Amino acid sequence: MRVLNPIMKCCVLGIVMLGMPLSALGAHTSLPITTLYSTGVDAGGLVIAPGGGATDPNWAILERADGGTLGPAVVQLNNPAWLPNDTAGTAGSSWISINDDDVPVADGTYRYQTTFDLTGLVESTAAITGTTSPDDLVTGVFLNGVSQGITANDFVLALAFAINSDFIAGVNTLEFVMFNRDGGGTPGVPSPHGLRVELSGTADVIPEPSSFVLSSLALLGLCAVRRRRHGK
Repeated sequence: MRVLNPIMKCCVLGIVMLGMPLSALGAHTSLPITTLYSTGVDAGGLVIAPGGGATDPNWAILERADGGTLGPAVVQLNNPAWLPNDTAGTAGSSWISINDDDVPVADGTYRYQTTFDLTGLVESTAAITGTTSPDDLVTGVFLNGVSQGITANDFVLALAFAINSDFIAGVNTLEFVMFNRDGGGTPGVPSPHGLRVELSGTADVIPEPSSFVLSSLALLGLCAVRRRRHGK
């Protein structure tokens, strides 16, 4: 077997680095997913004061049992029995719904969606942790249309969950499907309804490709200089 001398090793290393995928080069740095928002917060992640018809800029109503208008979710004054909203203007979360108070609404299915962007991040390294409190039930959580096997049924406690797969490059969609049960066990009788979700997420970012290109070219340049010095 032929043993490469130091000059040839230098050349080979430079060529290999130029041809390697960026994901294989160097250590990755984990960053927060800054476009991932909890319910009831503004673009800066601060809790919006409920009431007065204030809407959530990050969460939308995709389906509602009463057949009403779809669009931005409404930041809600929580029912006294629920886990209290975090203080307006602070980091945290708040309840959202189809209205801004806890007036009972129709029983049936409600669906809420948020989106976040992984552009510039490695989707295979993304992870989300969070808590949710629903009234009445979270019957499913879907990331990019794929069920995550998450359910919840407690509006007093914040129930923890995690998502570690099914992320895609670019814009991702996260949906919470809910069922609002009838009031007092009587079908058709409205009951209070709301959703609260607190989210955080991270993903790796790959160093700028220019740094690897420059390193590779530097190695190749060093190889050329050494070859000239050795008359090869």
